[in-house]
Amino acid sequence: MMAVTTPLCGCGQPAPDAVICHDCTATLAQALRDAITLAGELNTAIARQARFTAYTPARGSTHPLPYDPRAAEAAAELRAALAAALAPLATVTCPAGSIAAMAHWLLASLGRLRQHPDAPQWLHGITQAVRHAARVIDRPPARVYAGPCDCGTDLTAPPGTTQVVCPTCGATHPIAERQERMRTQLDDYLGTATYAAAILPGIGIHVTAGTIRVWASRHRLEARHVVPARGLSGVEQPLYRLGDIITLALARDAASAGLGRV
Repeated sequence: MMAVTTPLCGCGQPAPDAVICHDCTATLAQALRDAITLAGELNTAIARQARFTAYTPARGSTHPLPYDPRAAEAAAELRAALAAALAPLATVTCPAGSIAAMAHWLLASLGRLRQHPDAPQWLHGITQAVRHAARVIDRPPARVYAGPCDCGTDLTAPPGTTQVVCPTCGATHPIAERQERMRTQLDDYLGTATYAAAILPGIGIHVTAGTIRVWASRHRLEARHVVPARGLSGVEQPLYRLGDIITLALARDAASAGLGRV
């Protein structure tokens, strides 16, 4: 009698009932859940202003920070990876375009997805795109922002620079002084963890969205308001006062430098 060989997943684990094993299916399911969460955060990073609301009237005017196209590129990559898996399984009820909607649909269709011959390629493409998107969201910008010059030109400079020269009028400005002024202006504004992580490095405060959420979970940071998450019915996102985040980040940096304890 001929021995029956159990099919193997690409990872080497047995996959008797599908093309990918249960562990890889669980990895894919988590990646799809992460994609749903990242969808709103990528939109926030792209828009630069989503869920950025005044807690009290702003003291002075602020200019938007320079647009970083990496969030748009990561969103396009993630959308393409989801669409590649979605197209062969498509039905008249299948969504298109929205990252969150596509990820929701694929998560609900996981049983069909894991049995498709292309499931290993979809697993790789989706997990890689999700990791890339997460890195982009938590990555500080390549340049620091020093606010608008008196002539109206937005001033940016490489990290570590102490002064910036306006490319339009030639005026020289001390970066630390201008960033301190912007921090004061931003104190009473609200934003999501993702938006705060995107905007604050531009004024010298380097903190990731994950760190902000940890502070909140440990009751060191209070959510001042909640708003509906874009594209996710019934899901809300907390808004944090930027001044509170700045205070915690500066205390953390002082403690790391041996100047005190957080």
